[in-house]
Amino acid sequence: MKFHARPVDAVIFPTPMVFSRMRTKRQDAGFPGRRLASLGMAMIALAIAACSDEPQQRVAEVRPAQNEAPAVYQLERLDRGDHVKPELWLASRAAGRDLAETAPEVGAARSLLETAGKRFRDYPRMIANRAVQLEDMLHSKGLGEPAIALIADLSEVPGDVRYVESFGSLSQQYYNLRLQGLDRQEALDLLKRGGNTSN
Repeated sequence: MKFHARPVDAVIFPTPMVFSRMRTKRQDAGFPGRRLASLGMAMIALAIAACSDEPQQRVAEVRPAQNEAPAVYQLERLDRGDHVKPELWLASRAAGRDLAETAPEVGAARSLLETAGKRFRDYPRMIANRAVQLEDMLHSKGLGEPAIALIADLSEVPGDVRYVESFGSLSQQYYNLRLQGLDRQEALDLLKRGGNTSN
């Protein structure tokens, strides 16, 4: 049996035009897929951006409320860093609402603190804090006496002479007397006489 080799020029090779058409068909076939993929990626990116922006917007909305200062009359005490005058705090607490610094009640509280400051070894802020503490202590025992009235009453104990003890010390003595059963006037009279207030 004889085999006849095919002439080289008889082998058919794709022409450049055929390659060009083949590439065009592949590109056309892949174009819708690439377009859908790009569209999907864009939608995912928008969804992520929306989710990441929402918490920031909520934080921005909540932050001002968190930074709001509490009402003056609701403060439990005054610290050194507080920019609230003690007379404004006392008067606002007594009124149950924030008062203006020009309110008559604030002026009256200022006068009481000035008098107490001259008769005790304490600053007005310390006197105000101790008076509010004494008010709370008495209230827990069923004895209702407002802080402003306590400052006025205890400032009369030493008279016009500077007291040798602090306002806090005198407050404790008054509290002890009230727990022993003395009423307000009896306790004040005993303190003015320098009576024994030990429990």
